[in-house]
Amino acid sequence: MQVNFIGIGGQRCGTTWLYEVLKEHSEITTSVEKELHFFSYNYHFGTNWYQNQFRINNNSICGEFSTSYLYDIQVPARVKNYNPEIKIILSIRNPIDRFISHHRHEIQGRRFISHTNNPYDILNNNHTYLEYGLYFNFIRHWLKHFSKEQLLVILFDDIINDPRDVVFKVYEHLGVDKLFIPTCLNKKINQSWLPKSKRIIETQKNIATISRKMGLGGFIDGLKKLGLKKALDQINLDDKSNFIDIDIEFNNYLKDYFTEDINNLSKFMDLNLQNIWFK
Repeated sequence: MQVNFIGIGGQRCGTTWLYEVLKEHSEITTSVEKELHFFSYNYHFGTNWYQNQFRINNNSICGEFSTSYLYDIQVPARVKNYNPEIKIILSIRNPIDRFISHHRHEIQGRRFISHTNNPYDILNNNHTYLEYGLYFNFIRHWLKHFSKEQLLVILFDDIINDPRDVVFKVYEHLGVDKLFIPTCLNKKINQSWLPKSKRIIETQKNIATISRKMGLGGFIDGLKKLGLKKALDQINLDDKSNFIDIDIEFNNYLKDYFTEDINNLSKFMDLNLQNIWFK
């Protein structure tokens, strides 16, 4: 048994939605956990460990999504060595929107606290905010090892505007039944948001961690399925959750930063991404 496909990113670009969509398909087996990070962080565990993360049946193809794969330049060669015929899925979005979503996610997880209103302070917190939006800079490393036909690039915009067409293209890329419609097709999954109280978020995580260590993981998962976590998060949702203040000057700075990479990516995809993202 070999893993037939991998999702390599990008971060904050809809990979959790893609994983959930593929998990429902009867001809596809996904990893028990979404992100195995085998070819990046866990390569030392070996391929037996990797393949044991899948509950395979004889009638399915299998794969996983790990957003670290796009950004680690060692990964393409490792993947090629493992399975040179593997199918690759990459989801990308407007890099400025990705930047904002990443920043919002860091605030939600208490990994960013600023005492200034200077937007450039955001960049000082985490250099990957910008680097992770330079998609073609990372794609070129994959093209040294794999054909363009093996790589399916999906726009996050299309996931939002026409999710049915997106899953059709993904199913076609993987060679499975294209007519299957997943129940989570139109659901928003892993959407970033800002909490009123970060302490409540921390308390929830601590309770879940302690409970799992006590062997109560099934109980915690049951509460999540009943919607308790979703209800608590909704109560804790900041009304300005979709608003991150970026002034015109900073927005233009970001556009200039990403322009060359977007132009290269547009040539690769034969698609004018400047018109789609920065019109």
